Amino acid sequence: IQAQQIVIGIGLNLFGPGFAYMMMRALWDTTGISPWVEGFHTVNIPVLSDIPVLGTMLSGYPSCVYLGLLAVAVMQYLLRRTAWGLRIRAVGENPAAVATLGINVYRTKLIAFVIQAMLGGLAGALYAMQNSYIGSDIFTWVKATSIVIMAMVGGINSPLGTIIGAIIVTALPEIFRNFQQYLRLIYGIAIILLMVFMPS
Repeated sequence: IQAQQIVIGIGLNLFGPGFAYMMMRALWDTTGISPWVEGFHTVNIPVLSDIPVLGTMLSGYPSCVYLGLLAVAVMQYLLRRTAWGLRIRAVGENPAAVATLGINVYRTKLIAFVIQAMLGGLAGALYAMQNSYIGSDIFTWVKATSIVIMAMVGGINSPLGTIIGAIIVTALPEIFRNFQQYLRLIYGIAIILLMVFMPS
């Protein structure tokens, strides 16, 4: 497909949750009760948990939170410090140029797609185990859009920027608490503006 890779990625990220939500409604109905699952136990980090403010911020979370942070660190290293990561990033930025170097663009894209699908599925499984519930009513359009905006605000290629974007977008519903009925409109306009003015 002759199109900008980032735009295609954003489109797939918006299409995926919408399609999943539609299938869950068609197959199980939103009024159905999901099976109960055992949740994760919280982990208190020795010494760190005893610090007055910092201990509350960094300790006492379920083990899946720390596993997620570890996965982010590992993927950051692989993408930024290895030849394999360089190929992945190059294919995402300019697949035509990469193809001239003899790299199989289709195979690289397929590998990247499988890895991100695996990580997404793992995140969903951890989410269900942590909250002891999973259902189509959780993954609304606003939730899916918020995740995309988090990455776009902070910078798609910047893990630290994405964390900052997550903090900003999480705070938005509180800031616009009196305008909840316009939240979808605000998010839609934000995505359009970010796609127009986002650096290439």
